[in-house]
Amino acid sequence: MKPVIPYVAVLTILSAVRGLEFWHRSSKKYSQQQMEENMVTHLITGLQA
Repeated sequence: MKPVIPYVAVLTILSAVRGLEFWHRSSKKYSQQQMEENMVTHLITGLQA
């Protein structure tokens, strides 16, 4: 994993989770599975060295 500032990493993850509220209220037709897979991929890939 890349060296990161823990505070920034936590804020980024929490912001992503908060984004689920907006997805839930939107008219977008993405499944829960699609949202989960995309979020995990982006968060984990973004931390890899």
